[in-house]
Amino acid sequence: MPGKAPSPWAKALAQGIGARVKHYREAQGMTGRALSARCIDLGLEIRPAVLSTIETGVRDSITTAELLVLARAVGVSPLSLLLPQDAATEVTPGLTLDADAARAWFVGAEPPRTITITVPAGAEVRMTS
Repeated sequence: MPGKAPSPWAKALAQGIGARVKHYREAQGMTGRALSARCIDLGLEIRPAVLSTIETGVRDSITTAELLVLARAVGVSPLSLLLPQDAATEVTPGLTLDADAARAWFVGAEPPRTITITVPAGAEVRMTS
């Protein structure tokens, strides 16, 4: 829905992707203009100003096309932009997985582990940690 604010989870996801784009770009000594030019060469125009909003977390979202082209342009897998390599991440709202479990889920090796508890209607539920 146009004009609708993104969820905090979606915004954080886009910010993480942008930060990783910047990290990989800088690790290669590439300027924002050079990365923009590389994206154009790969078939998707991402202007330097737009790239800046992605890298600084101003953008609320990143399209799949942008993700794929940016990954190729900085020479990493799309998964490397989606997920941090050594930290847990909230892969969907409310589901945080460690780096290995998140990557396994993304590549189809195993589903995220969840616990489902069925409680009869009217039953009292107490949860302790």
